[in-house]
Amino acid sequence: MKSESILLGYVDQMCTSGLMESLEILSLPSNVSFEEGALLEPLSVAVHACRRAQIQMGQRVLILGSGPIGIMCMLTARAMGASKVVITDLNELRLNLAKELGADHTVCVNLIGVQSFLLLRSHKLVDASRSYPRRAAAPLG
Repeated sequence: MKSESILLGYVDQMCTSGLMESLEILSLPSNVSFEEGALLEPLSVAVHACRRAQIQMGQRVLILGSGPIGIMCMLTARAMGASKVVITDLNELRLNLAKELGADHTVCVNLIGVQSFLLLRSHKLVDASRSYPRRAAAPLG
């Protein structure tokens, strides 16, 4: 079976040219918009992270960073049954968006400092933050 190659080009700090096998490119179904399709990759990362963290029903979850992946992790943790989701960031605009999208608590680590952040953890505000980073950093994590 012969496959065709497609020339790709990107702007900014990405690859400016290259070839990709056409078998590696999937078309979106007609009922999926380009906007929805663009969210599939961050969603797949979030689902993988939440599975690795072994989030369970009723757990309190801490998510570090409220960028696109962090927001998707928050939504995925909720869908997996997390009872409370706390999300942190340095950017208050991102934290506001996280709050609008369903975060129970947002923490601007820029304002509270590391010591206060550690105090939040010690008061058992969250369950699923402590062990996941170690598992994720493990080989093949």
